[in-house]
Amino acid sequence: MNSLPIGIFDSGVGGLTVLRAVRRRLPHENVIYLGDTARVPYGMKSRGTIERYAVEDAGFLMRKGVKTLVIACNTATALALPQIKSAVGVPVLGVIEPGAESAAQQFALGREFLFRAGDATSLAERIDHYIEHPGELAAARERYHASAQGYAFEASIEQALAAYAAVLER
Repeated sequence: MNSLPIGIFDSGVGGLTVLRAVRRRLPHENVIYLGDTARVPYGMKSRGTIERYAVEDAGFLMRKGVKTLVIACNTATALALPQIKSAVGVPVLGVIEPGAESAAQQFALGREFLFRAGDATSLAERIDHYIEHPGELAAARERYHASAQGYAFEASIEQALAAYAAVLER
């Protein structure tokens, strides 16, 4: 098993829920959490600034020697995921696709749900898109699966982390 830590970052403290899920699902893993509280909130900043901050956060965690990155910030995932992936040489997991899928599934079941996002986050647009085009959800799963280099796309970040844990334990 790879003993390097998992890196998690958010623009503030909201990502602590993701950290808690990682600790619950992967108790044997070392984790480094970065909450960029000096520059919070990201959602009200320009796209270029968000991209720069997110890549800087990822770089900080890479210098700590992480084996994968979890972007616990919807805004950074929505606006800077490609830049982060090109800047690092480890798998990168964002939180929007699992969240959007879960919300679309709740909608399909007629259940109410609530999500919180910054001004710049496109989570609502993605949820609407999947509700209007449910056939494209499978394509999103495939894209996520490929981008995570074999880590399964699941309906929630906890399930995605459980799949990641299974890969690590092999």
